[in-house]
Amino acid sequence: MNLLLAPFRFLRSMAQAVWRWAWRKRVFASRDHAARRMAVCSFCPQAHDRIGALQCDRCACFCKLKTSLRHERCPEGRWK
Repeated sequence: MNLLLAPFRFLRSMAQAVWRWAWRKRVFASRDHAARRMAVCSFCPQAHDRIGALQCDRCACFCKLKTSLRHERCPEGRWK
C-alpha cells in the first residue's frame, strides 16, 4: 500500500517545496494588493466566469492566480 502512495507523497512534497521557494523569493503580491487587482478584474468586460473561476479573454489567464503574482501585469493596462 505504501508503494502506491509514494508518488503522491513525492508530488505533495515537491509542491510544498516550490511554494516555500516562491514565498521566500517574494513571487506573490500582498493580499491587499491582490484583492485590489481582483476587484478591477471582476468589473472588466474581458473577464468571464468559466468553470467557477474568472478568466480573462485577452490573455486566457485565471484572474485569481494572475492577480496574486507580484510581477504580473494586466494585458489591458488596468492594473500593474
